[in-house]
Amino acid sequence: MTSTNILVENNRGFAGGPISTPIIIPDNHKELHLLEKSSGLIKPCQIINNSGQNEAIWIEDELPADITREYSIEPCDNTDTRVLLNDIPNSKLDISIDGNLVTSYHYGSESFRPYFHPIIGLNKLPVTRGFPMESNIPEESTDHVHHRGLWSAYGEVNQIDNWAEKDTSGRTLHSRFDRIISGPVLGNAVALSRWVSSDLSFTVLDEKREITFYAMSPMKLFDIKLTLSAREKDVKFGDTKEGGFISLRVASSMEVTRGGKIENSRGGIGESEVWGKQAEWCDYSGLVGNSTQGIAIMEHTSSFLSPTYWHARDYGLLSANPFGLSVFLGEEHCGDYTLSANNSITFCYRVLVHQGDSKTGNVNSFYESYLNPPIVYSS
Repeated sequence: MTSTNILVENNRGFAGGPISTPIIIPDNHKELHLLEKSSGLIKPCQIINNSGQNEAIWIEDELPADITREYSIEPCDNTDTRVLLNDIPNSKLDISIDGNLVTSYHYGSESFRPYFHPIIGLNKLPVTRGFPMESNIPEESTDHVHHRGLWSAYGEVNQIDNWAEKDTSGRTLHSRFDRIISGPVLGNAVALSRWVSSDLSFTVLDEKREITFYAMSPMKLFDIKLTLSAREKDVKFGDTKEGGFISLRVASSMEVTRGGKIENSRGGIGESEVWGKQAEWCDYSGLVGNSTQGIAIMEHTSSFLSPTYWHARDYGLLSANPFGLSVFLGEEHCGDYTLSANNSITFCYRVLVHQGDSKTGNVNSFYESYLNPPIVYSS
């Protein structure tokens, strides 16, 4: 294989994260790395095939504005698997980085819908609540049994409540994994599921959930891309606050009622300034063990109906809901949306677990880097 030359051009500053470029490689070259020309340092690289197109992906460190880096992509003997995805059939998918569990994607049929639990923070303690998956945790809140770690759900889909956990509630049933990949730079999985009626007799929506975890430390960074598809009938998403296409219940110690903080991209602080408001990102921070940590949800501008509204509560909930306008803005507004038969909508999010509050964690810079990564030229 002839080495590929890479120039990373950065005009605005980059907080750090994944960068990719299309690449043509022979089938017999699957292990590659980047060689930085100025320093001779080697950087792990990973090849992912998306819709027949090979992409080289690596983690770029923080870059000041107007700094460029030059690499060559070259074959290597082997690379360490830093991000490991381990499927435990009919139960969960464990995601580990450098041998440490980051989270588990629980998809077993005993649950109303899949969810991530726990999400481990920077000091190896969860930044998500343990209840109801875990019981008897001292001083932990026990409200809202359907708030399970990090999940996706909505309260009115063709008049079916796929948010709560009642006998009359709909469910999201995992069908299979279309892809599970581990590697030196990222771990990636594509989970296929069905949103079904309470009696499981018919499917309302098909779901494709792509999750990507990056080999970054000490912060945690991962992407969720959620595509919902209607079958032969239209699907109406009703105007309700009860739902979120990405939803998070933080550890009880992080709640605003216990000294934590909710912040959004537009300067809002606390439920009164964040709930029902549009924003590009929302962050929840508070005490975890003996240190302050935060978890931010950032929405990409390509996400459906971006920027979303936020169903955010001082008691620990953070949820992205673009449809609940009559509740958020007043009864004169209507957020109903009908997805036509045989069509799809897609929601795109990045999650960042960081030190301190949103300012300390540099959340806005990570958001800008999510939208506008450095430009990559290859030859």
